[in-house]
Amino acid sequence: MGMGGVASIPNASVLAIYAGCDILLMPKDAEQAHKEISAACEKDPAFKQKVAVAAERIVRMKICLGLIP
Repeated sequence: MGMGGVASIPNASVLAIYAGCDILLMPKDAEQAHKEISAACEKDPAFKQKVAVAAERIVRMKICLGLIP
């Protein structure tokens, strides 16, 4: 997310999630990215579901890797 081509795009974090990213690495402004994602979740139930499914996949993978007991 910190790359020049991505960092200059407004709402890049939300667009990345719509594109299928489960994890956003190194956003230029993490607080702003969180606000944008939260706002998108409030406006769009399908987007909120997409975030929930991604979080579930991440937690499941961490459990499989033994990172979460």
